[in-house]
Amino acid sequence: MINLKKLEEMFEEEHEFIQQLFQLYLDEHQSVPQLINAQYSADNRTALFHTLHTLKGALSSLCEESVISDIEKSEIQLKNNLLPSSESINNIITGLNKVSLQIEEFLA
Repeated sequence: MINLKKLEEMFEEEHEFIQQLFQLYLDEHQSVPQLINAQYSADNRTALFHTLHTLKGALSSLCEESVISDIEKSEIQLKNNLLPSSESINNIITGLNKVSLQIEEFLA
């Protein structure tokens, strides 16, 4: 989940900027869960690593604190040419859906 307090402190409570940041995240990453599923199902480890690594950067900029640890574990496995477990991928996707819901609630 996104640590809103930390994010607000980082951006000095500039709610308009945070709203823009959240909207940009939604616009750019809404289809990422489906992409992760497709790459995982196709055993495309290189593409999956790239997607997860890029996603980790985006989530870090939002002060997200739970999905990132799952992503990092999967990145380590992929660096060692191992496919993460389906449970790990499902945890990431579930976490991403929760982040999107949290953002949508903030923007409402």
